[in-house]
Amino acid sequence: MEKQKPGLREKQKAETYSLIFESAKSLFEEIGFEKTTIKKIAARVGISPGGIFKHFENKSALLAATLHNDLEEVQQKAFDLIPEDGTIQNQFLSIAKQFFRYYSIRPNLSKILVEHSLFVEGEWGKKFDSQSMQLVNKIIDLIEKAKERGTVKQDADSESLATALFSHYLFVLILCVKETEIDFDRALELLSPLVELSMSGSTSDNMELRDEY
Repeated sequence: MEKQKPGLREKQKAETYSLIFESAKSLFEEIGFEKTTIKKIAARVGISPGGIFKHFENKSALLAATLHNDLEEVQQKAFDLIPEDGTIQNQFLSIAKQFFRYYSIRPNLSKILVEHSLFVEGEWGKKFDSQSMQLVNKIIDLIEKAKERGTVKQDADSESLATALFSHYLFVLILCVKETEIDFDRALELLSPLVELSMSGSTSDNMELRDEY
């Protein structure tokens, strides 16, 4: 029997992972988190439950992995699309828009993802904390670059500002996922004045907010 080439095995493994994640998301959305089982996910993928347990200890870990992977992609896209010479306000709102857009596409699934992953503990809790800190650190970098351009005052506390902006984003996200539909334009309307409030007194007097996001 001919052995599979390493590259082919890796490709098949990646395809199986993708099918597991998509099947899990579909079932979470269709029948809810409680009624979804590893057995049902495996049946939809076309593999044995053991094939899933090999990588995920339970469905909570699978759900966490699904959200974590999705948010990695959203974050990458968000930072690829930010206006480089915009104000911090517009840059952050541009980033937030991509995250809100992600959650708005499948609102029922988003409610489940946020509800079961926001306070997850253990290994995945640490991974989510690391992911959040990565985002905050990138926002800090944006603020530092804005200082270099002279659009943010030199004595502004970059870490405190970045943490405040991220906290406002989470607050608005939680509000919005409670709604029947997640309107990301409405989410931005709620977030914008909070961002302005956080940046009040930290931006240079000659800079004005431009609607670029």
